[in-house]
Amino acid sequence: MSRPAIPVRPAGGTAVRTFDGRSRLDIWAWVLAGVYFVFFSIISRFKYEQFFYGDQDLAIHAQTMWSLLNADGFCTILGVHFFANHFIPVFYLLRYAYALFDSPLFLLYLQSFALGTGVLLAYRLARRRLEPGWALLVALSYLFHPGIGHANLYEFHQTTLAVPFLFLMIDAFGRRRFVWFTVWALVVMSFQENLPLAVLVMAGIAYWEKREVKWTVLPAVIAVAWFGLSFVLVKPKLNEAQIDFFSIYSHLGSNLTELALSPLTKTSVWISTLLSKDTWIYFFRVFGPMVFIPVLGWKDLLPALPFILQHTMSLRWAERSYLYHYYVELLPYLVLATTTGVSAILAKARGHREEGLVRKALAFAFIVSFVASSILASPLTTSLDTYEKFNTSEFVRARLALLAQVPKDAPTVASLRFLPRLAHRKELYSFHNVYIGVGTLSTKAYAVPEGVTHALIDLKDQITFSMQSRDNDQRLRDFLVKDRSWRVADSAGDMVLFEKADRTDFSKLFEVNPGSPKAPDIALKAIANDEMELEGVSLGIGDQGHHMSQLLLTFHWKLHKKTERRIQSAITLVDPRGRTVYEDWRDIGYRLRPTYEWAEGDRMVERYWLILPSDLPKEPLELRVGIGDPEKVEFLRFKSKIEGRIDPNGRAKVDTFDPTY
Repeated sequence: MSRPAIPVRPAGGTAVRTFDGRSRLDIWAWVLAGVYFVFFSIISRFKYEQFFYGDQDLAIHAQTMWSLLNADGFCTILGVHFFANHFIPVFYLLRYAYALFDSPLFLLYLQSFALGTGVLLAYRLARRRLEPGWALLVALSYLFHPGIGHANLYEFHQTTLAVPFLFLMIDAFGRRRFVWFTVWALVVMSFQENLPLAVLVMAGIAYWEKREVKWTVLPAVIAVAWFGLSFVLVKPKLNEAQIDFFSIYSHLGSNLTELALSPLTKTSVWISTLLSKDTWIYFFRVFGPMVFIPVLGWKDLLPALPFILQHTMSLRWAERSYLYHYYVELLPYLVLATTTGVSAILAKARGHREEGLVRKALAFAFIVSFVASSILASPLTTSLDTYEKFNTSEFVRARLALLAQVPKDAPTVASLRFLPRLAHRKELYSFHNVYIGVGTLSTKAYAVPEGVTHALIDLKDQITFSMQSRDNDQRLRDFLVKDRSWRVADSAGDMVLFEKADRTDFSKLFEVNPGSPKAPDIALKAIANDEMELEGVSLGIGDQGHHMSQLLLTFHWKLHKKTERRIQSAITLVDPRGRTVYEDWRDIGYRLRPTYEWAEGDRMVERYWLILPSDLPKEPLELRVGIGDPEKVEFLRFKSKIEGRIDPNGRAKVDTFDPTY
C-alpha cells in the first residue's frame, strides 16, 4: 500500500504541490548529482594515476580496509589499530564492498558518490519548505561551497561518507519520524567519534520544542553512550599512548575532563580565540559562500556548534581552512539553515510591493556567490592547473617502474606519494615520520621496525621536506646510513629505491673520494666562491635498462674549502634562443652527504638520472648547471679558465643534445 503524498505549501508561492509529482527542476537536481559524481570521480582517478595524493590519509584508510579483510584492522602507517585513530564501526561493513574493487580508487569513487548524493538530498530537504527554483538554488549553494570540492579532492576521509546520512537524519528529525531519525543517527555516529555530539544537541532541541520524551531521552542516551564508548573505552585501550589528540587542544587541557571544563577554567583563552582574526576569517569562509543567509536560521545550526567550536579552538590551523575535509560535517546543517533563511526572507516579502525586487535580489546574490566561490576558492580553479603541470607521463612511468621492483608483501617504508599504491600489505610505514622523528599527532620517537626490507623515498617530496632542518636531515642519514645497511636498487631523478643489504652501498648514486675515477667526458673546471668546483660532467642516455626519456648525468664535484652551506645544483635546459625550457633544483649528494659535512679537498662522483618531460621542444637543447644556497636564497656564480664554459648567469655550459633521440 503506497503512502499518501505529503502536501507542502512552499514559501513564496500559493500553489500546493506534492512530492509524488516531478518537475523539470527535480530532474535537474538528479542531473547535477550525477554530473558531480562523474566529474569528481574522473578527477580523483586522474590524481591517483598521477601520484598526486601527497598526504597519508588515503593510504591509511586503504591499508585499514586491506587489514580488515586480511588481518585485524591494525594500521602500521599510524602504528595503531584504526579504532585508536577514529572510531569507525561502519568500516567493518564497508570492507565487503571494498573487497569487490580491491583498490584505493573505490574509496575515492565512494567519496564522490556520497558528496554528489548530497546535492540531491540538499535539494530534497530544501524543497520541503521552498519552491523548486529556490530549492535548487539552495542545493547549488551546497554544490558550490568550496568545502565540498576541496574535501572531495583532498585524500579520502570517512566523514565525507556521513554527509548523505546527516541529510537523512536532519530530514527525519524535521518530519518527526522517530524510528528513521534513530536509524540514521546510529549510521551517522558510526562514521566518526565526534558526530554523536550533533545527535546530543538535536535531543536538546527536541526538549526545547517540547516533543515526546522518546525524542529527548533515547537519542541523548545513545549519543552519550556512543561518545563515552569511543573516548573512554575503545580509543584509550587501543591507542597505547601513540596518538595524542588532546595535543591540538593543549592550551585548553590535557584530557577530556579538562577540555569540558575549559570554558570555565580557561575563559580568557576561549574569549580571545573566538574573537580572533582567524576565527572571523573562518566564519567568513563557512557562511560567505551561502551569502550569510544561514545566520538567519541560527537555530538550525545548533547541532553543528560542537564542530564549529572544535575547528575554531583547535591549534591545528587546517581545521579552519576549506582546503581540507573539516567543513563537510557542517554543510547539511548549513543547507537547513539556508533553507530557513530563504523561507523567512520570502515570507516577509510576500504581498509587499517590492516582493519581486526582493526575490530577484536574493537570486542574484546567490548567483554572484556561486561565481565568486568558483573563481576565488573552488578547487577547480586553485588546483587543476597545478595537477596539469605536476607530472608528465615520463614521471609516472618512472614511479611505476620503481614500484614494480618492490615485492608485493615486502615490509616497506615509503614517501607519501607512493603510500596509496603500496597500501595493500601488512607492513607499510610513512617515511615522513622517520624524517620528522615522531608519529602522527604523537610526541613519541618514531622508529621503523628492523624487519623492513625496502625503502622507496622521493627526496623531493613536498610535504616531507617542507619541514626541512638539519636535525631532520640527520634523521634521514641516521636511518639510511647509520642505523642499518642499505644498497641502492634503482633510482630515477631524486626518487630512490633502497633494499636491505649486508653492507651499505650507495655507489649507484655517488662515490666519495673514489680511488681512481674515470675522467669526465666534458671538462668544466667551474669554481664558485672559491668553495665548490664542478670539475666536469659525463652524459649518457637510457642506460641500465632505463626508459629512453632519462638522461644519465655523472657529476665530478670537489670542495676546495670547508663550508657551512647546504649547496644545491640547478640542472637547466636552454633552447637555441637562450630561453630556459626546464630547470631541476636538487641537493648535491641526494641529502645523504650534504656539502656542509664534506672535508676540505673531498671529491664526489655523483650519478643522477634526469627525467626529461615529454613537452620539451623538439630541437637541440643545451644542458647547463648552476649551484646555489637555498637557506640563504643565494645563487653562486661559476667561474672557469676554460673559455666559453660559463654563461652570463654564472652557469656552467655542459653540452647540447637532441631530445628527439
